[in-house]
Amino acid sequence: MSGFFTPKSGAAAKFDNVGDTITGQISGALSERPSTYNGTPRTTKKGAPVMEIVIPLLDTQGNDRTLYVAAWRMRQAIQDAVMASGAKDVEEGGLLTVTFTGHVQGEGASPAKTFSAQYQAPGTFQAPAQQAPVQQAPQGYAPPAQNGYAPQAPQGYAQPQQGYAQPQQGYAQPQPPVQQNYAQAPQGYAPPVQNNGPAPLTN
Repeated sequence: MSGFFTPKSGAAAKFDNVGDTITGQISGALSERPSTYNGTPRTTKKGAPVMEIVIPLLDTQGNDRTLYVAAWRMRQAIQDAVMASGAKDVEEGGLLTVTFTGHVQGEGASPAKTFSAQYQAPGTFQAPAQQAPVQQAPQGYAPPAQNGYAPQAPQGYAQPQQGYAQPQQGYAQPQPPVQQNYAQAPQGYAPPVQNNGPAPLTN
C-alpha cells in the first residue's frame, strides 16, 4: 500500500472478542510507523522492526477512529478486499469494514487472530447514515394533537357522563295533580227545576 501520510487521530479500533467489527469511511491519508506492544517495539525473528499501517476512519456514529494494521492476517484480509472490489488500493473516502472472525494456531504459543474485510472505493457507495441519539420526552409531556388523533387524558381524569343527570339528593319530584272525589247522587234523585218563568201552555 502506498501514500502514507500523517492521519487524523481517533480512538483505536479494538478486536478483543470474536465478532468485534468496525466500519468507517477513510477520513485521511494512510501512514506507516513501527509497531509496539506495551510500549516495546516489535521485531521480526531477524530483528527487523514490525511496521504497522495507520488508517484513520469516520465510523457510523460520526466518531474519529484509528485502525492499526500490524497483524499480517489483517493486512492480507484488507488486500483481498481491495482486489475483490476492483480497486488498486485503499483511498481516502473509501468505505472499509474489518471483522475479527476467530483464531488459528500461529507460529507462537498463543493462537493468532483471523480477520475478514470488505472495501468499497470512493464514489461506489452511499455514505452510511450517522445514528443520532434518541431523545426521550420529559415525563408528563403530552404530544400536540394531529389530524385524526386525540391525545389521551391524564391518569385520574374523569370523562363527563353523557345522558340524563340524576337529580341531587333533597330534590322534590313534582307530584301528580290531586283528583277530586265527587259524591254521586242517590238513585231516583232529580235535580230541582230552575225557575225560568211560567211554563208554556199545552193543548
